[in-house]
Amino acid sequence: GVTVGAREPSEVESQAMLALYNLCKVNKARQEQAAGAGIVSPLMRLIACNSPLRQLAIPLLCDLVHAGEVSRRHLWKQDGLAFYLRLLELKYWQSTALNCVAVWIGASDQDALPPLEQVLLRPESITTLVATVADADADAAATLLPPLARILQCKNLNRILGQTSLVTHLLRKLTHPEAVVRKTSIELIQAMYERSEDPRAFISSFDLLAVLARLVESEESRLVQEQARVLLRAMHINALI
Repeated sequence: GVTVGAREPSEVESQAMLALYNLCKVNKARQEQAAGAGIVSPLMRLIACNSPLRQLAIPLLCDLVHAGEVSRRHLWKQDGLAFYLRLLELKYWQSTALNCVAVWIGASDQDALPPLEQVLLRPESITTLVATVADADADAAATLLPPLARILQCKNLNRILGQTSLVTHLLRKLTHPEAVVRKTSIELIQAMYERSEDPRAFISSFDLLAVLARLVESEESRLVQEQARVLLRAMHINALI
């Protein structure tokens, strides 16, 4: 976890953190400079010990992944990707943390991607990602599913997640009041289906032909209905081959 007990920060610590936060808040060059000067580890410590200063430390740590390659290199040295995943335990920061993971994946070339994917494939990472979607309420789902879709670019992670209860949790999101969430849920299921080692087993395990057929019949949103129809057609073709 990321909380192990707190102590009150000194006045000097509070002033220093506030100054760093204000200096770096909207300035990527300063964020990279701060990362090079060794800010990553102290920020992680403030967050992990549940310091009152973590309300400044978390957004600053999350900004670093957006700042550039230098910052990401320093984050990597401190197991920063795993730290972002642990931030998913904090409800308020879930969307920000998952977006950090997606940004890091999206900013990495083919050579840099495999080590990142190995972190995401750790059993505790898989458990955290699935639990985050499972526990997401209606408001959270709207902000969590889009970055998850970008993370599923990682082929091996995609395949492994397709063998978990993630699909079941996404199917439950098909009753979400927002059409965009229902549509994204179908897109995520489609992404995992397309990477599945056994597409027919994937279809039958989750009774997807029946689920999608019902959705095509009952869905009010044309966009969601069309997304379901396209996937249903592809699955029917697979079932016939």
